[in-house]
Amino acid sequence: PAGAEETEYPLSNRDADGKLIRSGYITNRWCDNWEISLGVGANTMWAEDNKMRFSPDFEFGITKWAMPCLGFRAGIQGYQSKEKFTPDFTNRTPLPYDAEKGLVCWDYVYAHADILWNASNTFRGSKYRRVYSFIPYYHSGYQRIFDPNDSRNNYDSEFVLGAGLLNTFRLTDAVGLY
Repeated sequence: PAGAEETEYPLSNRDADGKLIRSGYITNRWCDNWEISLGVGANTMWAEDNKMRFSPDFEFGITKWAMPCLGFRAGIQGYQSKEKFTPDFTNRTPLPYDAEKGLVCWDYVYAHADILWNASNTFRGSKYRRVYSFIPYYHSGYQRIFDPNDSRNNYDSEFVLGAGLLNTFRLTDAVGLY
């Protein structure tokens, strides 16, 4: 599903003109509004001497919508990154470098927790059959980068903070496109 969904607000939550009164939000029960997401996409890295190149990315996440406008997600993503760099950059990095192709290659795993704000539900009211939702989010997590040929060779482990925008499209009651 493409976001937290409640039934339409009862008439008692509307003013005399029928406009939605935004004095409070209905919270969900613990067993309501869970999502499981599987994702395939592309990633890239920007660095000082980088010539951008896209690589595959996979993600698995579990989301709990506590209110129609507020949700929490835990996920893990990763696979690998291949970037084309100038020779000057590769002389400064310990990452595995394929001189023939001019590529630096590494695998990565990123475990994260997100706070999602469903702006569509906040400003337009929560609707069960909403097709499109706009959801900004903040995330933090732990990322590990390692050699694809030897996973014991750890290059970097970092605490990560970030933000993003999630655009969701409801295809059916059980399937959404992110």
